[in-house]
Amino acid sequence: MERCARWTTGMRNPDDNFEIPAGRALAQLLVFLALFASLPFCGRAADAPAEIYQDIDVRVSNDAIKALRTEKDKKLETVEKLVMATPENFNPSVLYTLSSVLFEQRKKDDAVFWFYAGQLRGRIDAAICEDKSARAAIDALNQRFGPPINQYALTNFSLLTNAVERVLTWEEKTPCHYDRRWINLQGVKAITGNADEALSAPQNQWEAIRARTRDEYASEFHKALATYLKRKH
Repeated sequence: MERCARWTTGMRNPDDNFEIPAGRALAQLLVFLALFASLPFCGRAADAPAEIYQDIDVRVSNDAIKALRTEKDKKLETVEKLVMATPENFNPSVLYTLSSVLFEQRKKDDAVFWFYAGQLRGRIDAAICEDKSARAAIDALNQRFGPPINQYALTNFSLLTNAVERVLTWEEKTPCHYDRRWINLQGVKAITGNADEALSAPQNQWEAIRARTRDEYASEFHKALATYLKRKH
């Protein structure tokens, strides 16, 4: 029996691991690309118990998602350009939505980049979030938007590898001006949590979390790709 490859999912607790048969190398790569079904809401959770949840500002991102879904022609193009020019102002759910719109427009290479950009930023926000149940939001986003984009990316490994490397560089260099606590609104504690509980890890740890998450993302991707290519040949 072939040995099993051990993976840690991006949205699970780092101490919780699962195994996938090493002989299913393509499946491993797909797990990395699409582990993470409908788009989670980005607004305030109903009946949120604490005033701190009311302070989470998702208005700009919600407006962008609505515009990407409803606008047409030149107005849609204007919204797309705005998001791509100032991605630091929009939470990951906007980048996921943008990737879907671009893919439908047959701008598939651009869609690949923005999908993985949203995925990496989402993983970082989930790692910063103290409510671990909120990580399911990234799972749902990946499940909704990932399948067609991942399928396309897997037809061109040069495109895929280049996109992931560009995303890693982009994330390191691109600031974050949106409210990273958007993801807390997707968690159980937005309804049941204690008003005195911290929503996020201490802010002085955020940069370290960003760097660690980028490193984990890159490592997981390259291991999955190498395994797939080795099994393929």
